[in-house]
Amino acid sequence: MPTQRAIPLSVTMAVTAMVVVVIMGAAVGVLGACTYGVCTSCVATTGCGWCTGTGKCMAGTASGVYVYLTLCWIGFSASVLFPDVEFRAFFWVLFKWNLVINPAITEVFLVPNQALTVPISVYVPPSELQSLDLWISQDITGSMTPDVQMVAMLIPRIISQVRSSRPQANFAYNTFGDKPVLYSGDWGSMAAVDNDFWALAPLQNSYNALQAKVAETVIGWGYDGPESQLVPLAQATCNMQGKYGWRTNSLKMFFTITDANFHYAQENKYQCQAASGQTSLAYLPANNYDCVDDCMTPPCYPVGVILDAAGNTVNQCQYYGTGEDYPSVATLTTHIKGANIYPVFGIINDGGSYTTSVMSQYNSLITSFGYGNVFLIASDSSNVVPYILQGLSVLASTLTMVVATDTYGYVQSISPSTYTSVTPYNTYIFNVKLLATTAVHNTTIYLNVLGWGVATIVVDSVFPCYGCDHVVNSGKIMDKCQICVTLADSNQCLDCKGVPYGITVVDICGICGGSGTSCLDCYGNLNGHAKVDACGVCGGDNSTCYGCFGTPVMAMYDLCGVCNGTNACLDCQQVPYGNKHNDNCGVCGGTNACMGCDYLYTVPPAAYDQCGVCGGNGTSCIDCFGTPYGKASWDKCGVCNGTNKCIGCDGRATVPPLTYDQCGVCGGSGLECLGCNGIKWSHATFDNCSVCQGTNACEDCMGIPYGPYVYDRCGQCVQPGDVEMNDCVGCDNVAFSGAVYDNCSVCHGNNSCFGCDHVAYSGRQYDQCGLCGGTGLSCVGCDGIPWSLATVDKCGVCQGANDCVGCDGVANSGWFYDTCGDCTNNPSELACIGCDGKPWSGAQVDKCDVCLGTDACVGCDGVLYSGKTYDVCGICGGNRACFGCNGVIWDPIQFDVCGVCGGNGSSCMGCDGILNSGRQYDECGVCDGTNACWGCDKVPFSGKVLDDCGICGGEDRAFGCDGVCFSGKVYDQCGICSGNDSCVQCDGKPFSNVTVDQCGECGGHNSCFGCDGKPSALTYDQCGVCAGNNSCLGCDNVPFSGLVVDKCSICGGSNECIGCDGLPGNLAYDECGNCTDDPTYMNDCLGCDYIPFSGKAIDKCGVCGGTNECVGCDDVPFSYQTYDFCGVCAGNNTCLGCDYVPFSGVVEDKCGICGGSNQCIGCDGLPGNLPYDKCGVCGGNNTCYGCDYVPFSNKKYDRCFVCGGDNECLGCDNVPWSGSQYDQCGVCLGNNTCLGCDFVPFSMLIVDKCGICGGTNQCLGCDGKPGNLQYDLCGNCPLTANETNLCFGCDFIAWSGAEYDLCNVCGGDNMCVGCDGTAWSGMTYDQCGVCGGDGIACIGCDTKLWSGKQWDACGICGGNNSTCMGCDGVPNSMEEYDACGICNGNSSCIGCDGSYDNKTNDACGNCGGDVWDSSKCNAQVTTNSLIATGTIIGVTIGCAAAAVAGFFLYKHIRYGANWYIPNSLLDGTASSTTTNPIYENTGGMTNSSLYASPTDS
Repeated sequence: MPTQRAIPLSVTMAVTAMVVVVIMGAAVGVLGACTYGVCTSCVATTGCGWCTGTGKCMAGTASGVYVYLTLCWIGFSASVLFPDVEFRAFFWVLFKWNLVINPAITEVFLVPNQALTVPISVYVPPSELQSLDLWISQDITGSMTPDVQMVAMLIPRIISQVRSSRPQANFAYNTFGDKPVLYSGDWGSMAAVDNDFWALAPLQNSYNALQAKVAETVIGWGYDGPESQLVPLAQATCNMQGKYGWRTNSLKMFFTITDANFHYAQENKYQCQAASGQTSLAYLPANNYDCVDDCMTPPCYPVGVILDAAGNTVNQCQYYGTGEDYPSVATLTTHIKGANIYPVFGIINDGGSYTTSVMSQYNSLITSFGYGNVFLIASDSSNVVPYILQGLSVLASTLTMVVATDTYGYVQSISPSTYTSVTPYNTYIFNVKLLATTAVHNTTIYLNVLGWGVATIVVDSVFPCYGCDHVVNSGKIMDKCQICVTLADSNQCLDCKGVPYGITVVDICGICGGSGTSCLDCYGNLNGHAKVDACGVCGGDNSTCYGCFGTPVMAMYDLCGVCNGTNACLDCQQVPYGNKHNDNCGVCGGTNACMGCDYLYTVPPAAYDQCGVCGGNGTSCIDCFGTPYGKASWDKCGVCNGTNKCIGCDGRATVPPLTYDQCGVCGGSGLECLGCNGIKWSHATFDNCSVCQGTNACEDCMGIPYGPYVYDRCGQCVQPGDVEMNDCVGCDNVAFSGAVYDNCSVCHGNNSCFGCDHVAYSGRQYDQCGLCGGTGLSCVGCDGIPWSLATVDKCGVCQGANDCVGCDGVANSGWFYDTCGDCTNNPSELACIGCDGKPWSGAQVDKCDVCLGTDACVGCDGVLYSGKTYDVCGICGGNRACFGCNGVIWDPIQFDVCGVCGGNGSSCMGCDGILNSGRQYDECGVCDGTNACWGCDKVPFSGKVLDDCGICGGEDRAFGCDGVCFSGKVYDQCGICSGNDSCVQCDGKPFSNVTVDQCGECGGHNSCFGCDGKPSALTYDQCGVCAGNNSCLGCDNVPFSGLVVDKCSICGGSNECIGCDGLPGNLAYDECGNCTDDPTYMNDCLGCDYIPFSGKAIDKCGVCGGTNECVGCDDVPFSYQTYDFCGVCAGNNTCLGCDYVPFSGVVEDKCGICGGSNQCIGCDGLPGNLPYDKCGVCGGNNTCYGCDYVPFSNKKYDRCFVCGGDNECLGCDNVPWSGSQYDQCGVCLGNNTCLGCDFVPFSMLIVDKCGICGGTNQCLGCDGKPGNLQYDLCGNCPLTANETNLCFGCDFIAWSGAEYDLCNVCGGDNMCVGCDGTAWSGMTYDQCGVCGGDGIACIGCDTKLWSGKQWDACGICGGNNSTCMGCDGVPNSMEEYDACGICNGNSSCIGCDGSYDNKTNDACGNCGGDVWDSSKCNAQVTTNSLIATGTIIGVTIGCAAAAVAGFFLYKHIRYGANWYIPNSLLDGTASSTTTNPIYENTGGMTNSSLYASPTDS
């Protein structure tokens, strides 16, 4: 556990003051100045340009960030430096106005064609500290009635559950229907209840105000759909006027509840009435998004009139929203992103395909927006609360940055564009890449983090020249200590390693950061000369460990006489300097006798077989007769040296082989080329009547041989008796006349006998409801009016509103929604009430029976009121058992048997286990042993011994094959000792059996012999004849095939090319049996159907054998003219009535009913059956109805949402469903303070001292108090009944004076009392004289009793603070002498060139220069231009310092003056970034240190 150091309050306050200065400097955030060093040249040339923090000038020619107009990156610094929730919450409370998007405003300097990356961070705060603006938009059209009522009852739950995680939430509520125009809403009288947007409650935090506004909701008209869902969303984007109360840094969510599709721009044309009274259709004017719901102007739309201030009559809008069209999706997308509003749609699940199509449309809308959610909620919106919370969860866990305004298109990319699953207390960085490709314009870029806020980038084309103090040409820079100072006063906080505020110092040896040991000799003398010799002896002379080298190495001579050698001179027979080696066969002194013909070393070695194949099996040269090197082989028929006689004309081996038939078909039957007349190639065939070369004369009109089909009078091919036969003949017996009997059996009749049901002679007619044969009652409502659509509700009331239906959907059930929004019939059951009495608070009673308690009464052992706590070791009820013998907590070190703290008991113990015996283990591990395990090489356990030749570990390898040491004799390749390799054959291999053949070839196979058995070049021909001429070959080059060329020049052919004329050429008989190739006579017997002798020709319609069926009634082919139903050729049936009966004379009425009597005409004189409403208004919407749907009842919903109710749900505090009541004294929420003890209001009776209501204290005793107390045996009137006879001792003897001691012994002496004065405590004094002590209070830091030693400020036991004392005499002050020997000095004696010459810069900034007039510096202009390291580093480090100091102050205030800082901060382990990540090398910056040399800082 690291040591911690206390920070006194004075230091904390001083650091806090410094933080304020740092934050002010960071807020300015300017990069650098240009009036010192090389930056001076920029002033004289380009008006300064801009400078880096090291005094190098960019001359205004490169892009960069130079001002962050924000407080600082507190969110980033806090989360990186301190993973402490208290710390982050503390800083969030201080700086929440500026922490979500940081920096809020970034000012940049752009140069054409030089890219610049600007990091913008978004800090995610905890939900309880981030504000939320939630807007609910409610569809109130008729189909949404149960949903509106449900949402009204759920408002308390929505507010409480949202605020449980986001207490800073504000809520807004609006309703919508549709625009009151024809085709979308209703016209005229519906305007009072139909509107495209009602803003009932703007964003606010008042629960009561919101609930009251929701209670004012009136259900609108319409089940038509779509509605005006997009109009409220467009209105909500109008926050530039502060119209609706959106807050700048809040999350913004817009939740729409609806069951219908949405209207969009130019979806429909609407009816407009012109001045002439004529109506026309036109689009509404385009929406101008000006936050005004415009009205349409007269006479297109009616308006009311009012008087202005001057008394003039002016138009007053009555129908809001009629003057502009719905929003377009594309423009609305721009507006909601610009307003940072997160859209969510809750779609009512009415089931079926309509809901599916609605969900699909809204999912497409969200895709167009690029963000948002669509949820499918319950049919009555009862589960809308979790979906609101789910939408909020998605919004709070998603960060998406988009470009809102970028006039010149400088933003090239945003990376990444989206973060998902973000978590509180973390910072997320968006890198915005900027690039200007033309001249830079001063402009402002707005970037929206959707639903979260706005980041602003101000682009400048000219860079100013400020110092870090924001003073022009001040010359001040932000030094490495992050202090805004001049160059001469900079970097005074660096330690000897150059670390800002580091604590590294020079040790006693003069080494920076040294351990103080580098100048000590091995005896510990400062600058002493004693050294450790090679044997490890301090001041030694190496004599204790020298070996054969004469050096401190225990080296020995090997068998070759080499000191510390490796016996490298031994040969394979282990003979020193011998000449024997292992050959490739592993034989010592061998000659590679195991090498075979494959030149590989194997046992046995590979040899040539009888076929001359190395390693072969002797079969590769054997022919099918078994003769080595014979020429015989297997033919395709499996015959050795055969001639493939089994190969047929198909090329396959079969027995017998296939041959060609007379038709030239391989394997054919010889019948394929014969005609039915038995003549080859005559092509004569049987017709369908089985007649050879017949004409199918037996076929009927359907082509069926001997079939029954014939042509009828209509030219149709039918069977006699078929129902379709002659079906073109009318009832007038004329073909194609079209004359038919009507349903009244009259030829050419008009069905005059039909009723409205189209049934002959039924006599039925349409009733008043337009129903054929109806009773006239089917369209009558429960109010007796046709088409009124009035119905009886569940309560049995005509046009009722189901007022008696409980929340369970059952009439008169008595079930209702309670305060918790639960459907119940028990007012006392409030499941959402916590122990604190608040709905949805979630408050519970802890184990100690305390509401919202923290189980404070539970001990660390989990037992109630046990009083046990964790000791400093973290042990429940422990006694510091975690301290080691060195007094250090958690150090497991204990005293060993030798009395050594942390020892292992070995320091004083011999190998025999006896303390201080002095015995030790030898090299064999034997206690007090003699190294008996050594081998002859004196290596423990090597096992080596001297062999028979006297060689240590030699294993007799020095013997020759004759058994004589060092004889050098070896076995030859034949295994004979000193042999001459007599077994080696002509191939040079032993025992290979390879000999020289008759051709003189070693291992040869007489390859020079010919087929005559002698050395020659003779071979066998294909016929197997030695030196033959292949005389057995057929024309197919197959031996013994016997094939010859036929008259057609085909090898093996059968003269198939001979035609019917007996000549080659394949001339064949035509289909008519003619042997000719003259086109004039070929196939001259064919009809148009290509059938010989069929006699068929083509008719007028181009049909072979046709009957001119395509000829119309006008005798023109393909005119398709026919007789109409009136008997007219090419007529248009002008004689038909609307009942499609010729000459009936029946027509449609105005209602579109054939033969109707205009029964659909409504009260407005137009089709549609528009009725009078119950208020007597034609087409009205019953606006005279009360909420009970009774005309002129004037009933309204009360605050309990009860129609005509008297606010019965109101408590005496006037709050719905509060349950508050008047007490018996008439006081609201009173406690009946006026009641007497008889519980009668204002009776004034009280209880006497005897507890009797209205009594007279008759029970008073001798003490004047109730109880009838009597004088005791001691003559005293006891104060209480328990103090009777006080003169008796514990021995029950009056005036004996005997008492119980603390041990509860009568007359005892307190023997059980501990040193703490508590009976039975068992407490005693420890070795330090402390009662109940742990015996360590008197132990010093050196673990000795009463030593008095303590840890000094430097952490040294018994120290005097000298090891960490600064030059100012203060421990840990870190004050040091500077290079000039001045304590805490600034090395002022060092000149500008770093030496002790006191040199200074002249007027041109040249060190040691002699120019005193700055006007003479023009000739010394420097062209090197370097980009600034940027304010990002300065601001971030400054903010980090501010964060640390502020947190120290916060912890100090909360925990007192002795709050500790971890050493990790004071030891200088924190590092800061020295490179700037925002720049991007795009070329043209070769002189910039930030581009070319990252180490130049």
